[in-house]
Amino acid sequence: SARVGSPGHHGTLAAEFLERFVDDDELVEVVRWHDEAFAAWLGLVKRGDRRRAERRAHELLKRLGPALPFFQRFFRADNATEGKSPESVEWFESVARKRNA
Repeated sequence: SARVGSPGHHGTLAAEFLERFVDDDELVEVVRWHDEAFAAWLGLVKRGDRRRAERRAHELLKRLGPALPFFQRFFRADNATEGKSPESVEWFESVARKRNA
């Protein structure tokens, strides 16, 4: 699968499609980057590289800016579906809280 944010990732394709119909930059960015927090967490779980995972999460936090609250609601809802674990959400929210402390 394509890396989150790359031209071939489904989030990028969806964001490009969405841009034709809405004038909401925050919504488009949330759609584009909706898998990034999970991907950062997955890198932590698979590789154990906390520094890289947190750097990736911090870059996402910076990129989202004022869209962060909307992203967090979307991320929680997406990960509340059956078969998904809340661990990535808890980790990302923890990183966000530490950054704002």
